Amino acid sequence: MRMTSALLLAISVVLASTAAPSRGQSDDEITKLRKEVQELREAQKALQRDVQDMKALLRARLASPPAPGPQDSLAEPVTLSIEGAPFLGSQDAKVVLVEFSDYQCPFCARHSQLTLPPIMKEFVDAGKVKYVLRDFPIPALHPQSPKSHEAAHCAGEQGKYWQMHDRLFGDIRSQDADKLAAHAKALRLDGRKFQQCLESGRNAAAVKKAIEDGQRAGVRGTPTFFVGVSEDGRTVQATRMLRGAQPYERFKAVIDLALADGRKAS
Repeated sequence: MRMTSALLLAISVVLASTAAPSRGQSDDEITKLRKEVQELREAQKALQRDVQDMKALLRARLASPPAPGPQDSLAEPVTLSIEGAPFLGSQDAKVVLVEFSDYQCPFCARHSQLTLPPIMKEFVDAGKVKYVLRDFPIPALHPQSPKSHEAAHCAGEQGKYWQMHDRLFGDIRSQDADKLAAHAKALRLDGRKFQQCLESGRNAAAVKKAIEDGQRAGVRGTPTFFVGVSEDGRTVQATRMLRGAQPYERFKAVIDLALADGRKAS
């Protein structure tokens, strides 16, 4: 609240200076002041969104997670393509957890930082589950996010997709071109190749296809997760879906059910 008040005060001061410009102010100075007002307003809106997101996340984490049941099961299995998508874990794992994610989504970042590590430890590193990430940037909320997803794939061309994934989720507020270049430098990527990849937009089509795949599967927001079985390594027959930043216990319950179903079928 103090930060919001400070932003409002700053906006008021700048507005006061632009409302009645003195004769000594040039047009360039007035334009600059107006730009600063707009930037402050945008910063205030972003801060308010983050506060609301964090409040909702806190309420979700404090609530007791419901047991898996009909609310997780899909009425009909959904076929998802995972061919060419970045993944963690065993190539041959039958049970697959697919995440549709946005690199500027605070809920996605919280999942990546708090919930994914125990999932990795118990299921992915143990070879039981393959973890797949599909792109689902939402430009209406996060205008920079589509390019961030392209940047992750550009890093993947140099073998560092997941390292870029972690850096992007570690700094979701600013992901402009300079920041993406800084991430690439920190990861010791070939800067020239990375910039050529990013500027060419050659991964834009893959990002767009992932969004379309997600929309057809019923994804309406991020993060959204599907759990199912893959027999060919290229597609997943998803039978369960989780929406939003769920606690680890919820994922464990749903994954355990999927593993049990797999054992029955084999």
